[in-house]
Amino acid sequence: MRIIRLTKVWSIIIIIISIVIITGCSKKAASSGSAEQASSASAASPEEPMRIAALSLDAAEAVLELIDPSRIAVLTRSAADPDLAFNADKVSDEIIQIAGATSLDPEKIMSYNSDLLIMTKGHEQEKEASQMLEQAGIPLISLDVWDTFEKMEANYHILGQALGEEKAAKHITYEMNKKLETAHQAIAGKEQPSVLVISPVGPGTGPFLIGSSNISYDIVRHAGGNHLADELSLTRSTKASMEAILKADPDYIILLQWRQGDGSDLEELTMSAGWSTLAAVQNGQVHTMTVKQMLYPNRYNADTVTELARLFHPDTF
Repeated sequence: MRIIRLTKVWSIIIIIISIVIITGCSKKAASSGSAEQASSASAASPEEPMRIAALSLDAAEAVLELIDPSRIAVLTRSAADPDLAFNADKVSDEIIQIAGATSLDPEKIMSYNSDLLIMTKGHEQEKEASQMLEQAGIPLISLDVWDTFEKMEANYHILGQALGEEKAAKHITYEMNKKLETAHQAIAGKEQPSVLVISPVGPGTGPFLIGSSNISYDIVRHAGGNHLADELSLTRSTKASMEAILKADPDYIILLQWRQGDGSDLEELTMSAGWSTLAAVQNGQVHTMTVKQMLYPNRYNADTVTELARLFHPDTF
């Protein structure tokens, strides 16, 4: 009888152990399945790009505003020039600098093994390069030209999403819009003075009349001025002539310097005989700024709007 009882006891023990083992295996399998699902979900989440190539100045300025420079592998050389870019001090020696805009070499760009290319389709060479890079299958963000504050805001949000910096992008565009709205409220209902913007478009190019396709047109408009590009039928920038300037005879002339403090690129106009007869010159309404303040798109163009609004409408500030 004792042997039978012991056998029954051991049978019960064996059954209990079996149940524990089976239960444990089931839990382990379920746990393993959950881990696999989590791993699969993690793999599906996009990783932030860590080797970024910003090939246009406007795009490079925005990228340097949004992320740590350590994530940037390649930049257009102009982004490191303090006369042209507000964020030049963020460009370290570790970042490769290349010629941009009209000198893009798609094959050379591909050799840098970037995981995200960012550029603006402004020049024909940029458009052609973007097509070649897209065909090569390299991740590429090709932005619309930054010729209005509205487009600038849209491009910042595109970059914020792509770089994982949506919050920073929203903060920047909020600050820009806040400055624009302050200027709008100050100049509401005021008469718009006529304005002509004259600038070199590169080192040694001499003066150009800047057309309506440039961000300066929108800057003048937001500052309460009437940009004369429309009256002169200037969409693109055109080599400046004294004849055209005399014909326009604007209330205000904005001269942009390629190098701050160096007006030599503009002397063929400012030293000519007809210059002193212009109303803006006689009334002391010629204002000098830098190309990075007004010719090239960046978040600080909103500060230029404020500066020009005060110039055009001094009684409102």
